[in-house]
Amino acid sequence: WFSGLDAADSRSADNGNQFSFEPPDQGLCAGRGRVLEIVNRAALAVSSNTGQQLVPPVAMNAFFGLPPSINRQTDPPTFGPLLTDPQCYFDPPSGHWFLTIAVADTDPSTGDFTPSFAVDMAVSQTSDPTSTWARYRLDESDVGVGGAPSHPGCPCFGDQPIIGTDSNGFYISTNEFTDSTFDFNGAQVYAMSKWELVFASLG
Repeated sequence: WFSGLDAADSRSADNGNQFSFEPPDQGLCAGRGRVLEIVNRAALAVSSNTGQQLVPPVAMNAFFGLPPSINRQTDPPTFGPLLTDPQCYFDPPSGHWFLTIAVADTDPSTGDFTPSFAVDMAVSQTSDPTSTWARYRLDESDVGVGGAPSHPGCPCFGDQPIIGTDSNGFYISTNEFTDSTFDFNGAQVYAMSKWELVFASLG
């Protein structure tokens, strides 16, 4: 066994531009002698299978190229998107790593949610999770823009995205709730080609 990410790691990532948050909703996956760990709204770390941490904890907002959860270096502080419910998976057939997280955009000045929700995805470009990743966004607001469906009561958010895969596909399921009244619109399933994601990640 070895020590995983703790509350101090999460809070201090990105120079402390993080919130303290519970529950941790840990995402954990392993392959090729590497262990990838993610915790809720906070940080990502990669260790060897013997427990040696290979890179310092990285804030999830920074990993996805987004503004910090809270920027305490500004006066007054400014806010970035809320990231939550992380999942990860190492795919032995392709030798690539997959990572997903739910995203809720916020008003930078207040931190209040805006009606824009997504799942951000990342696919490693090699079998080494400490190397480079390609990043994608799946809009889940479902207001009928950009080819997305128009669902009752939306904009909506996809709670608790769960991932799965088979020989050809990569799948994400969510529980869709309306933003304004929290009505349940039902489970949503998104299917895409696993191999297209892998090959696209190679540039």
